[in-house]
Amino acid sequence: MFMGYVLDFVRKHRYFAAFTLFYFVIGFFTYKDFGVTYDEYTEYIAGKYLLTYYLTPTDQGYVEELGKYDPTRPDIWQLPLFSHYSRTYPMLLNIFNSNFYWEWFHFQNIVFGYFLFLFSYILYCLKYKKQSVSILAPIILFLTPVITGHIPANPKDIPFATVMLLGTLCIYYFVSHLSKVKKNLASYALIEVLILGVVFGVAQSLRTVGLSLFIIYVLYNLLLSHKGFGITLLKSFCIGLISLMVWVLLVPFVGANVFVNIWNVFSEAAQFLRWNDKVLYLGEFLLRDQRPWHYLFVYLLVQLPIFTLVGIFAGTHFLLKKRLVYNLKHPSTPMIFVVLLSFTLYLVLNPIVYNGLRHFLYVVVFLTLIAGFLIIDIYGKIDKKYKLPAKALLVSYFIFTFARMVILHPYEYVYYNELIGGLKGAEGKFELDYWGAAYTEAAKYVGKKSQESNLKDLKIAACDNHLAVDYYSQFRYTRIYTSKNAHMNLCDTFKARYRDAAGEVSYTLTHPIVKTISREGVSLLNIYALPEYHEYFTK
Repeated sequence: MFMGYVLDFVRKHRYFAAFTLFYFVIGFFTYKDFGVTYDEYTEYIAGKYLLTYYLTPTDQGYVEELGKYDPTRPDIWQLPLFSHYSRTYPMLLNIFNSNFYWEWFHFQNIVFGYFLFLFSYILYCLKYKKQSVSILAPIILFLTPVITGHIPANPKDIPFATVMLLGTLCIYYFVSHLSKVKKNLASYALIEVLILGVVFGVAQSLRTVGLSLFIIYVLYNLLLSHKGFGITLLKSFCIGLISLMVWVLLVPFVGANVFVNIWNVFSEAAQFLRWNDKVLYLGEFLLRDQRPWHYLFVYLLVQLPIFTLVGIFAGTHFLLKKRLVYNLKHPSTPMIFVVLLSFTLYLVLNPIVYNGLRHFLYVVVFLTLIAGFLIIDIYGKIDKKYKLPAKALLVSYFIFTFARMVILHPYEYVYYNELIGGLKGAEGKFELDYWGAAYTEAAKYVGKKSQESNLKDLKIAACDNHLAVDYYSQFRYTRIYTSKNAHMNLCDTFKARYRDAAGEVSYTLTHPIVKTISREGVSLLNIYALPEYHEYFTK
């Protein structure tokens, strides 16, 4: 009987079942390809510490043990009692990966990343009721390389984007369907309060902007005028209490001194603690205070696929011309509210933003799904004679984008759209491999070639991402810290350009390039070697 139910469900959602199979097959065969990114170690080790915290009494001995890491800078280690952020997700990954294998972390991220596509499909199903239409949601998300490319090795922004999407989905469902509930209103309200309280709590523990879900919930309720202000206020109060308890549970720093530490979290959130590095933007290296207001919007313009931009701009035109009419019960409404609130906070608070669109991946998810709604509804409005060409054009661009993703693999997140000319057009103007994933491929290459040539006592220096270089050395070479004393140097083009601007280019004069890690004809990382080693690494 159970299998019969499962088979019936799969038949009703066979397109999404096919997508699911495709997603996991691709994930299984590619998860070992992805490089170690800069922030991964910090996240995973913090998750390990959080797991230890939950399993260990917080007595004097435990606190003294924490202090041994670095008594002067406990925040460096992201220890539970000092970290502003929830490491619940990395903690879960540690439960299933106690040996700390990077490849297994990446596979787990791919598995959990699936929920982003699942929630998007459910959202579209609630609107369109047809699987042939709803399948567009996971497809367009998957074909947004800046999203897909982050899933395997980003344990921060993708989980947050997933929870934000779940929160928005829950807001839409509970608020818009309330008018259809005729019986058991109390039970419905209780389930609503419990689910939203937990989801909102998880979202705000991951990032303080997750509190925007609470604001959107209240606003959406009031605009739909369900049961008046009093009921909305009561439910919101209960949701707020539950979300606060979840926040305290998931972030020990908050629980240690609730009122003082919550205020501290808010005051530090916009500045990302002590971050004060440079970003490459429109060909210039800018400090955090020099970043112009249009940084986010330009990045959206050059990193979103063309079909998303067309959907947003064409849809806006159709809405203004009233050829499309969306009411408040449309599922895009709370998503639009989140996007507008995020843009407002960005412009007013001027927070620290770097690594391209990474901090706004949740906004990218929402914009992509909003564009999908608009594309579907525009398609329903155009003349019948234009429908087939429009569909053919869209499918052709999907295939073209997927082909580009294959070429970029495993660096899909460095994607730039055709408006700027792809990576060629973005080179030197915007950050490319800002998370240093290419160091993994370079380290594997050096290790393989040194083994083939039986090289001994090889010394390697790296501009950054030392962890990846060490992990993939397989003891075939030794990493040192000074480039001038190294037989070989690995340096990503961002750091190389940064060093060049600072006049630190001495190793390029003595160590010519022997290999480039490149995509679409653009170098992401260069491998330099002393002349006497060229023959081993160019053959």
